[in-house]
Amino acid sequence: FTSHKSPKSSSTHVIQKSMHKNECSNMMETKQINQNRTNCKKTNTFIRAPIQNVTDVCKNGKETLVNKEIMRKSLGEFDITVCKVEGEGKFPKCKYKGEKKKAKIIIKCTDVSLPVHFHDEADYEDYVSTIVH
Repeated sequence: FTSHKSPKSSSTHVIQKSMHKNECSNMMETKQINQNRTNCKKTNTFIRAPIQNVTDVCKNGKETLVNKEIMRKSLGEFDITVCKVEGEGKFPKCKYKGEKKKAKIIIKCTDVSLPVHFHDEADYEDYVSTIVH
């Protein structure tokens, strides 16, 4: 997956454990979400699901037009953790607070049905994500 601002490999975004909502600051640092930035990213959403479940959205999701691009919306909800920067976010020591939710996701896929970009949760507007496995 890539974010709206900078491309990142899927290995950067996949972890082998569940994520507690209090782990946002640590996960954002571990995954280097704020790398190559000059400020704290305001919001980042982690999808807590096996990569295969996210990839399946490319094959089975509902086609959705977003900003003149064809994307796929999941038919079912995913467990997600939305991490929001606390206060004004004192870069580079960014602190985040998390909230666990369930939501449908919207992703962009390649021609061979692989996810390449997470647009947002279907119920929210401008979150960008990484995958948590």
